[in-house]
Amino acid sequence: MISVIDEAQQYVVIVSPYLKIWRHAQIAIDQALKRGVRVTFVLRSDRQVVEGDDTLWLVNSGVTVLAVESLHAKVYLNEKTTVLSSMNFTEQSMNSMEIAYVVRDLQDSRSVGNYVKLLTELAKPVNSVITRPITKTAATSKGAGAPAFAGNCIRCKEKITFDPSRPLCQDCYEVWSEWQNEDYEEKFCHSCGSRAAVSYARPLCQTCYRSLR
Repeated sequence: MISVIDEAQQYVVIVSPYLKIWRHAQIAIDQALKRGVRVTFVLRSDRQVVEGDDTLWLVNSGVTVLAVESLHAKVYLNEKTTVLSSMNFTEQSMNSMEIAYVVRDLQDSRSVGNYVKLLTELAKPVNSVITRPITKTAATSKGAGAPAFAGNCIRCKEKITFDPSRPLCQDCYEVWSEWQNEDYEEKFCHSCGSRAAVSYARPLCQTCYRSLR
């Protein structure tokens, strides 16, 4: 999917419900923007996705980011190539057993292009659906996509931005969102990272909860 960005000369559209941008992807997006390529991401209209640090990094970088309700399709296309895939735009998908179908014939890819066009017409700009302020803060102060980590994913303990309303990393959230059980018991305190009986609804251990009250 990175090759679709690398090879783009006019435009590239990434349709992916979930997002987690890794270093190689950041570089490809930056270079495409410098070439004058119009870069568009169509994401799932889910608060954890559209208000995540990676989405804010895209917006701050000048990428058009759109949100669609209940999005599940994954499509990667530029002016010459269309890729239909099971892969989300996440590094985890790059390392998983996935499948992709590449179409380079413009006539064959026209119907897919029409579908993507319909998605963009149904979508809303991320700026209009998020509640979190878009600022050049953590996502850009230490280099592209390097947020200031102060929290922990309550499921895998990956370092993430501290925000009790979003206590899962993107990969774990993608799994959690299939059931969305806010009371499901997780493993680590979102604040201190210690082992604790926490949940999406109550992501802090008792000690951290009392200290933040």
